[in-house]
Amino acid sequence: MKHLPRDERVARPWKNGGGTTREVAVSPDGAGLDDFAWRVSLAELREPGAFSSYPGVSRSLLLLEGEPVRLDIDGEPTVLVRGGEVVHFDGAARVFATPAGVALDAGVMSRDARCRQHTRLVTLRGDGVLRRTAAEGLLLLLEGDPLRVRTSAGEGATLGPHDALRFGPGDAVELQFSSAGATRVLLAEFALPGEARPGDGGGASG
Repeated sequence: MKHLPRDERVARPWKNGGGTTREVAVSPDGAGLDDFAWRVSLAELREPGAFSSYPGVSRSLLLLEGEPVRLDIDGEPTVLVRGGEVVHFDGAARVFATPAGVALDAGVMSRDARCRQHTRLVTLRGDGVLRRTAAEGLLLLLEGDPLRVRTSAGEGATLGPHDALRFGPGDAVELQFSSAGATRVLLAEFALPGEARPGDGGGASG
């Protein structure tokens, strides 16, 4: 289990000047946009623009902060709003985004030939146990009270807004959590080839 603090991420400007991206995690480590198995990032949108095309990639998007963002996905309109649900779409789709102002979103991408994505929202309260269901994954705290996460092996971290935890095949399946109030998290899990797991590549719950 690896703690990924928010303040350690580096902002990289887009070539078109319409925003910036901060990578949260990528697998395998050091992979680029052409060879990742999965990738989670935060992007700040400032101007309208088209998304890059990623054939063979499944994508999920969630608005974290700022004004609503209108998405046109292959001619079908949808709107991202703060506190709303995750939007799932094919990486090969024609997508145009129109932010109403500056907006911050969380994006999850997974290459279909290398893993199967299951990304959802979960609300955690008080003390409890969260069980992972895939070999690799990432938990991103979206909003709410600080979240303390521990494993039976004694590993642990306390997360604030936009901090993350990354998990691998050798990490504990059951995560003990504690929060003074309600905490909303994004849980992205990635099943490797041949690995059985419940659920399909999309879906949200909370």
